[in-house]
Order: sequence, then C-alpha cells, then structure tokens
Amino acid sequence: MALDWEPLATPKRGYEREFVELFHALVKATGARRDRVMRWFTNISDPPFATLGAPRIGHDPAADDWLRARLEKTGRIAELPRLVIEMRGDHVLELLPPSDGFPVYSDHLASDYLDRYSFHAELLAEHRNAIGEDLWQRGHQMMLPDDHKAFAEQLFDVAIRFADEHTLPSEVETIREPVFPEGSVERSGHILFAAAKWCWYWSERGYGLAVSY
Repeated sequence: MALDWEPLATPKRGYEREFVELFHALVKATGARRDRVMRWFTNISDPPFATLGAPRIGHDPAADDWLRARLEKTGRIAELPRLVIEMRGDHVLELLPPSDGFPVYSDHLASDYLDRYSFHAELLAEHRNAIGEDLWQRGHQMMLPDDHKAFAEQLFDVAIRFADEHTLPSEVETIREPVFPEGSVERSGHILFAAAKWCWYWSERGYGLAVSY
C-alpha cells in the first residue's frame, strides 16, 4: 500500500501530557483498542488544518471569494448559498502561500482523505538504496516533533550525500514542480531534498509525523 506523510496533530492547550501518553499508547495499540485510543487522542488534539491560520469559509472574505470563484468556474454558482452553509468553518489551505510544507509530491488531488500538506512518501521506495533500509522503515512510523526533526536531519544527510555522489547542487528549490525527467538522477535528488525539507518544515514548527496508507 502507498505511503503518505502528514504532519501529526498537535495537543489542545492543557492536554500536552495526555497527548504524549496517548501517542505512545496509540503506537503500541492494535485492533479495537487502537480505535478507542485514536478516539481519545483525537479528542485532545487539533488537526493540522486547524492550526495553520488558513482563511475559513463563512469567516474570512478571501475564503468566501475562493469558493465563489471555484463555483463560477465550474458553472455551479447557484449552489453557493447552500455550500456556504455546509462548508462554514472549513479551512481553505489552497489560499496559503507555497512552501516546503505544501509539497509538489502530493497525492491530495487524487485522494478523498489527504490534505494539501501531505507528502507522497511512497516515492522514496525507489531510493531505498540511497536511504537505507533502517531509515526507510523509520519513515513508516509515527513520530513526535523531536524524533521528526532528527529524522529530517537524517534525510538531509542522505540528500546531500546523494547530491555529492552525482555532482548535483546541494541547494535545491523544492516548492515548485521540477522539470527533471522521470528516472533521472536530478529528479531523484529533488525528491530526496523535498522529503527532507518537508520533514524539517513541519518538525521545526512543532509537528510530529503521521503516516497513512
């Protein structure tokens, strides 16, 4: 199954200790118990989309204008009054500026459950020789922010070593779609740096790592 990364939820104020305790319980839990722990964990957490400051429909003119323009473009403007009510409070991540936290390597447009900030980490499977099996397996595990930052540093080491071995630049812009052909070492290097920068972007802002398949 395909691997995708998302920033982990953050604790609601006053629930920091319970958040960490439930995180460790969630990592170990299986079956019905995991479902119960996940519900408890969710109840004391704020999802990433709620903590990024994105404009909200029904609250911010920019979000309302975005919805209106989207409906006009698709010929559905008559649905505006209903959708404003149904979507009231929704955060419009598309209105946030480009960054390494909103990767070009994302499957969110083809998915019903991934958001714009998701990273399609399955692409790293093609680079397991460069990453190493231990780091590849580590990328399948949830992490709290400190571990996530350490993971980002390890990925940077991999990306820089790959760039040195293939005489590629060590400074790589990753917030725009690359022009490198599939299978090229340039594209491989771009993917490795994009993964490292994505992890660094979120971990230094206090987000752990969540994984989905």
